Amino acid sequence: MTATQTLYISIALFCTISSGCSKQKAELAPETTLDPQQIVQNCFDKARRKEGQYFANVYKIVETKGGIPALIAVLDSTNQQDAVHAHGILCRLSVSLSDSRQLAPNLPKDSAYWNTWWKQKGSKMSRQTMWSNFDSYWK
Repeated sequence: MTATQTLYISIALFCTISSGCSKQKAELAPETTLDPQQIVQNCFDKARRKEGQYFANVYKIVETKGGIPALIAVLDSTNQQDAVHAHGILCRLSVSLSDSRQLAPNLPKDSAYWNTWWKQKGSKMSRQTMWSNFDSYWK
């Protein structure tokens, strides 16, 4: 293990146990064997159980190939709590707060809108831009 890897693991462990590090992104064990829908579901399950950090869970969805389309699919879920949660995340990923404080909450909740958004805009956005948009709501 290199010194850099050791440092990243130390930071991740510190952020996991520290209450003051709510925006940590580090993950010790990426869920590479799970499909995107399962990763989204795992993140929502952790949120319900109040496990892990909210930002780390959303970051995992953003960083997972197919994560955003899987998040869009949750909008059609029979679990209304998950559908509302998915809509909130999508709104924050798609629009920076610096662009408009009023735009994000007024975006449609239906998956057809978000599938179109993904095909026309979202899939062309960098993960960094999406994360920056999301993060702008808490700065």
